[in-house]
Amino acid sequence: MNGLVKMGYRGILKYGPAGKTPSERLPKTADVSIALEKGTADATTRDSAGWRETVPTLKNATLEITVVRDAADAAFVFFANALETDTKVALFADDGTGEGFDGDFHVSELADSQALEDVEKLTVSCTPAGRFHRIYPEPAEPGPDQQESGGEA
Repeated sequence: MNGLVKMGYRGILKYGPAGKTPSERLPKTADVSIALEKGTADATTRDSAGWRETVPTLKNATLEITVVRDAADAAFVFFANALETDTKVALFADDGTGEGFDGDFHVSELADSQALEDVEKLTVSCTPAGRFHRIYPEPAEPGPDQQESGGEA
């Protein structure tokens, strides 16, 4: 299974001001989830033979981050200010290999969890502030011992 699965704990979430490449690593991150969806419109006609037909419409995404809550943490202040002032933020959810989702987002919700048998956590929900994209890392250059020999033996 080596190379086929990716462990979530290797992931990194970076944040920063909108319009720039996020460079600040979000500390104390517990969970990151990204949901991509596409709306549908009903395109059913009498020629649909009794089947409902739909066509894809607008795309949507949600990026949700759960962090251990620390009111003195700069990230907590950053996200709280972004929500209160309607300021966009730049986020990059990296799986630990350089692959992930990157773009500018609106902070749409801050939810504080105070579970009886757990540390206090803050969940930050974000939605895209326009188009965002998936980043794929550049393939690594083969090392000297991995290059094919072009000469004769």
